[in-house]
Amino acid sequence: MYATMLPGSSSTLATSNTWYDGRGDALLLEETEVVGIEKPKKQLIDWLSATDCGLKVISVVGMAGLGKTTLVKKVYDDPSVKVNFDHHVWVTVSESFRFEQLLHDIIMIHHSTTILQRDSHSSTTCS
Repeated sequence: MYATMLPGSSSTLATSNTWYDGRGDALLLEETEVVGIEKPKKQLIDWLSATDCGLKVISVVGMAGLGKTTLVKKVYDDPSVKVNFDHHVWVTVSESFRFEQLLHDIIMIHHSTTILQRDSHSSTTCS
């Protein structure tokens, strides 16, 4: 939490506590700014690239601030991972989320991405 000054106030006593979710900040980091990420990144990529069939669930857990979001985003963005999947969607989930809204967001992102891909392919087709 951090304190913010209320609009129109010059008093430091007139502040409100506001929750700041810093997980989104991890998405702004460049690979060169992250230390010690290569080994866990490679391990996750190896697990995701394994050719075994079936449903696969990989959990990345740990205390706040350890770099879980940064690690997973770097793996998600890696081209060697993306080639193994027909579809991929990045969704940020807060601590208090509604399951129905999460599914809706995933479907909407996937649908809009599919339309954009279809449009880009149709515009490059020669007749």
